[in-house]
Amino acid sequence: PSPTSRGRLVVTWGQDCRRNMAVDEALLRAWRPGAPVVVRLYSWSPTALSLGRSQRLEEVDVAAAEALGWCVVRRPTGGGALVHPEGGEVTYSVVMPVDHPGAPASLEGSAAWIASAVVDALRRLGVPAELRPTPYRASAGPLCYARGGSASVYVEGRRVSGSAQLRAGGKLLQHGTVLLEVGDYESWSRVLRVPVEALRKVVAGLRDLGYSVGEHELAASLREAFEELLGVKLEEGGLTPEEEELARDLEERRYGLPAGRGDEGL
Repeated sequence: PSPTSRGRLVVTWGQDCRRNMAVDEALLRAWRPGAPVVVRLYSWSPTALSLGRSQRLEEVDVAAAEALGWCVVRRPTGGGALVHPEGGEVTYSVVMPVDHPGAPASLEGSAAWIASAVVDALRRLGVPAELRPTPYRASAGPLCYARGGSASVYVEGRRVSGSAQLRAGGKLLQHGTVLLEVGDYESWSRVLRVPVEALRKVVAGLRDLGYSVGEHELAASLREAFEELLGVKLEEGGLTPEEEELARDLEERRYGLPAGRGDEGL
């Protein structure tokens, strides 16, 4: 794409888990061929536990999460459980055609390609991030960060970002995390049923590693990195009326359900 191609940037800070997942799915559902690529940057309030689309509920302690006041939701994408700490994460999502210029055709290849923007964004901030593709192993436990994958981003040997992708009708949604701060490892341990020391070895936020990076500073760097990767100029704006209507419907009909229940797919 030419550097002057237009893309959309949607920024939504501090929304709850059901709204966040409803908006991501609405952006995918509403996208039509020829429409601009969409990049969304957002955060979570309160802290959330998101489960992979097909993940067994028994793998985690949902009651413990709810007792902590966490919002619990099942993602439209696959993978394992993720904790999204309030004030400790910037999350991105990208909606684009599967055949976007420059993007590898395979799911694994395109996932890594999109995640390379996270690496670029972190390096722009002086953080020595690296993309370290590893075989995906669902048997590695409930935590998504422990399961590997083509889009695994590491800093100093610990994982700071993971992502998942959903494809439908020639378009894709990829959303992923960039951890600023884990916060309470003990709470993560209780909910995920993973020993604290095992968690500390696998996952960390940028601030846990000694990098003073702010939420808005990271968002600005991600914006620049995605503009370069996708070959677009991102113009910030809100949801379209169609997207807002879809998001409201999905929030009530799909994501308002208890996390243990399924619903129809795309």
